[in-house]
Amino acid sequence: MEFTKVRSYIGNINQVFPVKEYRLCGGKMEGVHAIDIQNGAGLSLTVLPGRCLDIPALHYRGKALHFLSPTGITHPSYFGTAQQGWMDTFSAGFRTAGGLGNIGKGSRWQGVPVSMQGCISNTPAEHANILRGSEEGVPYVEVSGTMTEASLFGARFTLTRTLRVTYDRP
Repeated sequence: MEFTKVRSYIGNINQVFPVKEYRLCGGKMEGVHAIDIQNGAGLSLTVLPGRCLDIPALHYRGKALHFLSPTGITHPSYFGTAQQGWMDTFSAGFRTAGGLGNIGKGSRWQGVPVSMQGCISNTPAEHANILRGSEEGVPYVEVSGTMTEASLFGARFTLTRTLRVTYDRP
């Protein structure tokens, strides 16, 4: 149903287009910053500002469109620079960042160990933001943030991600 028709029947937009921000609890996921969004058209997803704005879970009309690895969601503090660091924290999901500092298997660069796929996926967002707005009378939610992968005398990479979810559109 069009939002202009729905608006007169609701008291709060969260009734039909909920956005919930929280911290995960238990095990290795303890403390990871998370946001759940449901758009009223059968699309629901979890975004992790605590993990590079990755999307570990995406459902459409109750069906999972993601793969969750055996590691599940892990807090970035469990990431190490060794070869296995990325493999031990790779949750897969619907969208996981990789690369920037390294693409592919771990190696050494100028005598410094470089982890498999870099460490950007284990980097919490700086300036994470949830913005509600509307365009032509249709509400949307934007989640954005900036992640930096850097070292004192090494490379410096910055990644900015923005995700927009629109009400009642898959």
